[in-house]
Amino acid sequence: SFIQKIVARVEDAPEDGEGAWRELICMVTDYAVCDRHPWAEQALARWRQAPLEYATAVGASGQRLIAYVVPQQVRPRLEHARELLLLHLDAAASGLVELQGRAVGVDQEKTQKIWRSLYGIVNDAVMRIHFAADIDPKLRQRREYPLDDVTRPRFFRDALPVLEKVLSFGKQPDTGMLLAPTAHHFMQLLNAVVRYDPSLVLRLAAEVVSCSKRFQYNLDSQAIGETVKLVESVLADHRAEAQDDESVRNLLSLLDAFVEVGWPEALNLVWRLDEVYR
Repeated sequence: SFIQKIVARVEDAPEDGEGAWRELICMVTDYAVCDRHPWAEQALARWRQAPLEYATAVGASGQRLIAYVVPQQVRPRLEHARELLLLHLDAAASGLVELQGRAVGVDQEKTQKIWRSLYGIVNDAVMRIHFAADIDPKLRQRREYPLDDVTRPRFFRDALPVLEKVLSFGKQPDTGMLLAPTAHHFMQLLNAVVRYDPSLVLRLAAEVVSCSKRFQYNLDSQAIGETVKLVESVLADHRAEAQDDESVRNLLSLLDAFVEVGWPEALNLVWRLDEVYR
């Protein structure tokens, strides 16, 4: 069949042939999402089983899947693309862990290319969800489907499994990875949706900062800015929803990451917490 020929072309194509080769990857991914074509889904599964061998295919198809996780997408396609994307994120995490175990000096250029393809799925998932949430007026282009306080929290809930999957990889003690740029997009998104579920957002924010500390996100002035903004919003507008023990622990955990590297803004907020929750 035609789809089988496409899959064969994709797997036989040299990965350096970026343009046409990526178009084929996108075509296979579209067949998997829109038509649920067995051959296309089998191709995606085959690439996921060997993420280092098929790193560029996993990366390109993962980015295509992310493009379906948008507010205006029809629900069956969004849900199926999200299901496939979660599997791709697992495969990317597995590949990145295996890559970290490789001996130093083993074809570093190829290793870097594989790393960029696989981590690119993790980063792009967070970044594009952030942009799709239609948060920052300065980033807002003319769009047919602007979001409001009904559609934005609904989209956040739709995207939440993807965000949780990213954090599940970042939380791995020795091999987890959440780089500072990814963490920053995550925190910007959380600041925009905190009013919809303050307790959930506090838990996610504490995990984002915990995961990204080893990559020095807590040393970044932009990071403390987003964190102060989030905590002040909770204290000013959502204190009643953040009275439970878990929320208080998450607030302290979030701030402690910045206190321990000497940010006075974080220490001031810790003192405020003591006054508020005494």
